[in-house]
Amino acid sequence: MNNNKTNSIISNLWRWRNLIPAVVIGVLGLLGLPLLWLRHRPYAIWLVVVIAFLLLWPTKWDQYLMLALAPLCYSAGHLMVWSIGWGFKRLRSGYSQTETAT
Repeated sequence: MNNNKTNSIISNLWRWRNLIPAVVIGVLGLLGLPLLWLRHRPYAIWLVVVIAFLLLWPTKWDQYLMLALAPLCYSAGHLMVWSIGWGFKRLRSGYSQTETAT
C-alpha cells in the first residue's frame, strides 16, 4: 500500500514537471517588479497592465499568457543580475574586512 502511494506521488510530480520553470519565472518576475519599476518603467507598466487584463478578462486562453512572458522574464532577469551583484559585493566587503582585521 505504501509503495503504491509513493508511486502515485512520483507520477503526479512527473506530470507537473513542465510547470516548475513557469512557476519559478513567475515568482522571480513578480519579486523583481519593484526593481523593474525603478529601472525600466515601461516594461513594468506593460507587466502590470497585462496581469490586470488577465485577471479581469473573463475568457482565459493559453496564448494570452504570451503577453506577460516577455516583461516577466525581463523582470526576473533584472532580479537575478541585481541579486548576483549584491552577493558579490557582500563577499568582497566581507573579504576586505577580514583581510584588514588580521
